Amino acid sequence: KVYDLEEKIPVGEYQLSGAPFGGSVAAVSEPAESSDGAVEPMELKIYTSSGNLVATEPVRVISRLIGMGWSDLETLVCVHEDGTTVVYDLFGQAFPPFSLLDGLSQGPNGIQIKEVNVWGLTLVALTSDWRVLIVDNL
Repeated sequence: KVYDLEEKIPVGEYQLSGAPFGGSVAAVSEPAESSDGAVEPMELKIYTSSGNLVATEPVRVISRLIGMGWSDLETLVCVHEDGTTVVYDLFGQAFPPFSLLDGLSQGPNGIQIKEVNVWGLTLVALTSDWRVLIVDNL
């Protein structure tokens, strides 16, 4: 059976990730500018596979979200451009963040994360200087 989400999500304004085997669906909004010029923070929403909203959490990382994916342990892994990586449980609760770029030259002219992929219990990230970073046993 195909279910509808509880609320409509404008696909062009969100990054989406579905957990394997018909699991949960995560949606993270892109930063938006309000009418008064203030930047509204990103927001994470997690839905069950039947479309019910489970959690809504603000994303406390300022840099751009590069990618996200679900691990085999049903945790959502979100990787940001500055290397900040946040892992969430099925209910939107964040584990302590960590950086993929610790010890590397970061910043606007430094190394950044360009692409990310999550599968199984592994995270692989490609940096702007063509390094491949691997985190195993997420």
